[in-house]
Amino acid sequence: MVCSPGRVCECMRGHYPSEDRRGCIATTSGLCFETSDCNTLPSSSCFILDQFEGTCTCNDAYTSSEDERECLPDASFHGSCREAVQCVSRLGFYAVCREGQCECQNNYHYSITEERCIGDVGLLGPCVNTSQCVTRGEQNAVVCLDGRCSCSQGYEQFQDYCRGTVKCNVTRHNASHAQRNLTIIYETS
Repeated sequence: MVCSPGRVCECMRGHYPSEDRRGCIATTSGLCFETSDCNTLPSSSCFILDQFEGTCTCNDAYTSSEDERECLPDASFHGSCREAVQCVSRLGFYAVCREGQCECQNNYHYSITEERCIGDVGLLGPCVNTSQCVTRGEQNAVVCLDGRCSCSQGYEQFQDYCRGTVKCNVTRHNASHAQRNLTIIYETS
C-alpha cells in the first residue's frame, strides 16, 4: 500500500484493498518486485518479467481463479473443483467442473493413456490411436485398426456400438445319437 502525505492510500496495480482498508491484497496479475509483495495471495510467488518488476503468479500445481483473487489447486479427472480452470489445467480445454467434480464435456471422454479429455470417435470413425475410440461410453470394446475405430476381439458390431459376446459349444443328441455342435452367442453387459 502506498500512502501520500495527505493519507490517501492506493494499492499497487493488480492489488485490491482489504475489507478493513488497512492493506492491499494481491491478485494473480498483481505487480510485484519480490515474493513478499504476493504474500497476501496464498500459493503464489513473484515471477520477475524484466529486471525490476514482475507479476504475482500461482505456484506449480495451482491455477488462477477466474477473478484472479485466488490460486486454486489443479484437479485431476473426477477430482474436486470449484471452477473449470482447475480441471482445464490438467485435463485440457474440453474439461469442465460439473457439480464440484472434474469431468469431460459432452462428446468427449477421459483418455487414461493421454491423461486428458479427448473427442469421442465412434465406431468406424477415423482414428490415429485407440484412446480416441469409444462406443456408448465403453472404451475397452473398440480399438483403432487400420485408421478406423473397430470392435475389439470378443466384441461384435451391433448397430452403432460393439457388444460383448460369449461363445459356448453345446452338443445336442438326436434320436439317432448323432452329434451336432451349435454355437450360441450371448450378449454381455
